[in-house]
Amino acid sequence: MSDSGQQHILSVRVAELDDAFGVARVQLRSLVGKPVPDDAFEDFADVRAAAFWGEVIESTNNMVLVAVLAPPPQPQPQTAPASSEKKPSEKKGKAPKDKPAEETIVGFIAFGPPRSEEDAALDAEIYAIHADPGHRRQGVGRRLLASAFKAMAAVGQLSVRAWAPSDNEPAESFYLRFGAAPGQRAALQIGGVFGEEEVPETAYDWIDVRRVIPRLDNPLDRPHHRSSEEN
Repeated sequence: MSDSGQQHILSVRVAELDDAFGVARVQLRSLVGKPVPDDAFEDFADVRAAAFWGEVIESTNNMVLVAVLAPPPQPQPQTAPASSEKKPSEKKGKAPKDKPAEETIVGFIAFGPPRSEEDAALDAEIYAIHADPGHRRQGVGRRLLASAFKAMAAVGQLSVRAWAPSDNEPAESFYLRFGAAPGQRAALQIGGVFGEEEVPETAYDWIDVRRVIPRLDNPLDRPHHRSSEEN
């Protein structure tokens, strides 16, 4: 719901290069754990994050899906009575075009081939999934995971793994609720935009994502615990 009270429409689509800044903004907001003013995205780290996601989006080895909110289509104005006088656009043979509704990226999911040789037996890996804190508890994570699993299943990628920090209870609750089984643990060296540190992580595995899609498509299957991903 917008500030004006207008109901917006949530949808999921394939990310484009122009979405890189919005993806980076959602990631930072999710990691911080609360909404961050837009003017906070002007320092060097944010530029680097946007550049990183631009490369990921353009890569043919990965896929990034974004959850976007857009205003509903506006009702078309009533057609004026026919007139012998043509409008300028009609005289040139061109119909006036409606300005596309502005979208707001509120979440994203990135996935592709397993990054580790130890995971080579799996079909795919979820690299990241984030929802903007300002739009949690709205099914963003659910819609993203459902769309990702459908895309994977369509090309025969059924066994999937996701990694999450071992102390991230909301992520654990989200993954387990939708059929994942906790797997191995590892201490990964995390570096890049947000610094470098060793983070204990837990793997969450799906044997066949097709089994989970019906639950993800059911909006009445509400979570029992708060989740940082699907909210």
